[in-house]
Amino acid sequence: ASHYFSFYASTRIARTMSRSVYRQKQLADLESERQKFEKLTDHRSLLRKALSEADISTASNQAKPHTQTKNSDASSQTAASPSFWVSSQKSSFFLMNSEEVKALLTKQLGGVEDELRGVCQNIQKITENRST
Repeated sequence: ASHYFSFYASTRIARTMSRSVYRQKQLADLESERQKFEKLTDHRSLLRKALSEADISTASNQAKPHTQTKNSDASSQTAASPSFWVSSQKSSFFLMNSEEVKALLTKQLGGVEDELRGVCQNIQKITENRST
């Protein structure tokens, strides 16, 4: 009988310990997802700010009157639009006009928002599993 009791007690202790370890892992995962969420939220805010600045730049440039001559061509028109030096991981710097910058920022913003949705889903799964 004592052998059965010690086996039962050790199994129960192991279950309790594994539950505790599982909860600690859940908390660590939750903290990791929270940190990702904060970084992505900050990144999204910066992208939105840059996008609104690009919109303002484009709007102010379009508000200026364009004088067109018979000899003007597309290259002189694109030269008149504001350009930005943009750094990239693949190349040092490259020149983009405001429309290209807006397109790039919009694409990046979409990617960040997709990542944020994924992080929110992960947080929801962790908290749902925690309650069970």
